[in-house]
Amino acid sequence: MLGRRALPRFNNALKTLSRNASSSTTPAVKSAEASVKKVAEAGPVTLQQAPNYPTTWSTNQAPRPGPGSGPRFEQTAMEFQPAPLSAMELIAKEPIRLVQGRKAVCDGGVSSSSFSLRVPMSLSMDRNWLGIEPAC
Repeated sequence: MLGRRALPRFNNALKTLSRNASSSTTPAVKSAEASVKKVAEAGPVTLQQAPNYPTTWSTNQAPRPGPGSGPRFEQTAMEFQPAPLSAMELIAKEPIRLVQGRKAVCDGGVSSSSFSLRVPMSLSMDRNWLGIEPAC
């Protein structure tokens, strides 16, 4: 029973020692110092929050992580990751249309397909508020 546990661990330890002893002729301290200098020179990588909106739109929103910002994004090619457009910017471009008196309509936008997930909405403008309806 002891042999089943001890022998594989002992073999792994020997393999690690032999790899470390034979793989490098230069001291490891110099390579570690060089990598720290490279990271310090490069600085943190920041990405644009959305292709049509450069910054975060909320004070508590985390910025978009850059490549190498953590173990999750260590080997991620960020140019192949989805970069959705900012809904705030798209809504700001779509005007609210006044229809009759104090009612406004957002038609949900024009879709190229026959099936659209955006539902037409009618907004009541009883208050003195003319802005952008976030659900529109």
